[in-house]
Amino acid sequence: MKTFIDNAKKQPINEEVVKSIEKAYSCTLPGELKHIVSCDDNNRFGYDIKILSEKEIINADDILKGELSSCNLIPIIDVFDDDFIAYDIENKKYVCINTLDEIVFDSSDDIYELLPLEA
Repeated sequence: MKTFIDNAKKQPINEEVVKSIEKAYSCTLPGELKHIVSCDDNNRFGYDIKILSEKEIINADDILKGELSSCNLIPIIDVFDDDFIAYDIENKKYVCINTLDEIVFDSSDDIYELLPLEA
C-alpha cells in the first residue's frame, strides 16, 4: 500500500481537479493531497484500495451519510467494507471513517498510518 500511495504522491497536479475540490469544500488542500486527488483512472486502483475520482469526492454526500456529511471531511480513499480514508479540513489530519456505523475511528497526520495492512 505504501508504494501505491508513494506513486500517487508523484502524480502531476491536475489544477482543474484540485480547484474543483477546493471550491466544493471551501478549503486549500495540502500539497501531497493535491497529487493524490490528481490521479487518473490508470493510477487510481491498488490492492484493496481505490482513490476516489473528482466526481466521487465532490459528491461525497452519496458516500458520507448521516452525521459524517457535516463533519468537514473530504473522502479520498476507499479501503472497502464501508471504510474510507478522509481528510479532516478543520484538524488538518487524515481520518478513517466507517460510513455504515457513521464513525471516525482513527486519525493521523501521516496517511501511511491509516492504510490497511496488505494481505
